[in-house]
Amino acid sequence: MSLRSLVDRPTPASSRAPTGAPLPLQVRWLGTVEYRDALALQHALFVDGVGDHLLLLEHPHVFTLGARGDLAHVLVDPAAVGADVVHVDRGGDVTYHGPGQLVGYPVVTVPGRRGGGMADTAAHVAAIEQLVIDALAELGLAGCGRLPSYPGVWVAPDSDAPRKIAAVGVRISRGRSMHGFALNVDPDLQWFEAIVPCGIDDKAVTSLAAEGVDATMQQVVDTVAALAAGRWGDGTIERHDVAWRVRPEDLSAFTRGEGPGSTPRTGRADPASTHSTHAGDGPSPATEGVSVRVRRRLTEAGIAGGLTIAERKPEWMRVKADLGPEYRRIKSVMRDLDLVTVCEEAGCPNIFDCWNDGTATFMILGERCTRACGFCLVDTSRPL
Repeated sequence: MSLRSLVDRPTPASSRAPTGAPLPLQVRWLGTVEYRDALALQHALFVDGVGDHLLLLEHPHVFTLGARGDLAHVLVDPAAVGADVVHVDRGGDVTYHGPGQLVGYPVVTVPGRRGGGMADTAAHVAAIEQLVIDALAELGLAGCGRLPSYPGVWVAPDSDAPRKIAAVGVRISRGRSMHGFALNVDPDLQWFEAIVPCGIDDKAVTSLAAEGVDATMQQVVDTVAALAAGRWGDGTIERHDVAWRVRPEDLSAFTRGEGPGSTPRTGRADPASTHSTHAGDGPSPATEGVSVRVRRRLTEAGIAGGLTIAERKPEWMRVKADLGPEYRRIKSVMRDLDLVTVCEEAGCPNIFDCWNDGTATFMILGERCTRACGFCLVDTSRPL
């Protein structure tokens, strides 16, 4: 899934709701994304996107300054510590983003005046704050709330030592929002000592981990996504995630930086390459000739032996094939031009939807890919 595809892919007519009716919230976990790339995606969804979106991701080390940001609040030379500095079109002062911090960008329709007045902006900020407060409570961190005159979410806001756990900064124009929140899950808090966070120099910054809550990034993302569905959608979500984890042995030698043509070094035996639910050693008849990586994924799904062609597939695995005229036309074009498509090689279950919309994605390096995305079945190896 490319970032651009989130913008370019049209919403099928059959899935569009009547005018004014809410649609499912489009939630995307994008993994680690450079700040400028995420900003470009936000702008594209802001201007051309269909429906409401929530982008969830992490950034490499970066300091961002809002419209009223003061560069003097960056207390170190960013280049010396390996961080970038970006000026952005949101409210607020300087903040930090980095690994271990969940950043959420709701690109959604904001109720109220089309121009996005101050009251609309304040209500949207409050909605984001409440989303984070509710998520923290579900994750086991109670007592979080707001601190008057200080946007964001705070731990123990009514105490003598309030601690900021999430920053909030938005922009609203023509009834649409950009930017959002940054929730500290388990970042290196020393990075906040390199700035005056949000221009506040007399209050501490904290994280879920620092407050004693042991939650993985995936658990936090799942919680936030579920709560956001009712806030910005019809109560349901359409969610797609990039791979949550990638083992080194899943990657080709080229992707691991070992040079083209190098033999991949796994460093250990792969249990999925030998485990089988069928009698005997080695792959089952259903997975004979299937790559080690695919067999591992079948093992993790609880169907290590796979299914033979004669076995009836479970109901959840069966997708009705819509072999309409447009699908057949696209397939004919692919065959006539001798093109290899991601749609087919990746085993994409949405191939019928896309091809019936006249959209297909072909691979310029043949049937192989140097990547190893967790949601894709394309063979990972050196290009032909």
